[in-house]
Amino acid sequence: MDSRRHRRGLPGRDSCPPLIEGPPGNDIRSQGPRSTAWREGFVLRARRLVRGEAAGVTVIAAALVPVMLLLALILHDVTQVYAARSQAQTAADAAAKAAGLELTPLFGVGNDPTGAARDYARRNGCELVSCETGGNERYLWVTVRVARRADRLFLKPGGAVLTATARCYLDLSDDVNR
Repeated sequence: MDSRRHRRGLPGRDSCPPLIEGPPGNDIRSQGPRSTAWREGFVLRARRLVRGEAAGVTVIAAALVPVMLLLALILHDVTQVYAARSQAQTAADAAAKAAGLELTPLFGVGNDPTGAARDYARRNGCELVSCETGGNERYLWVTVRVARRADRLFLKPGGAVLTATARCYLDLSDDVNR
């Protein structure tokens, strides 16, 4: 009768049975930490912990926290790169427009399209990489390439250099009615 009470978890008349039942004298405390009884008890407790519903949430949360932190670092770097790329493209567009206007006979105030492109690139926080001009009597074109550094990246501590290219076409023909 007492053994049934112990199996059901009800208190009995005698003291509580050992965690692992076995032959007499198979007490966990008497055999030391390296005994098979101690290992079996540890395995049983670990299985109970894993089988329990409350422990499942803890294990999943513990596994997801580092994954979420890594994802946050990656997203931070991606947004920094996209922001730097957008600023570089804006600077390239402004520099190409300034260089193109510098070359036009109506709006030009000088003959230094590279200087105008460098000035507008610097105003927008970029560095001028190249400025090429070309064309004929009817068309002018200016191609500007600028570079911008993306700092404060976690996954690439040295930062990254992003480039952007813009081209400005100018129609010099007298045909206004298109």
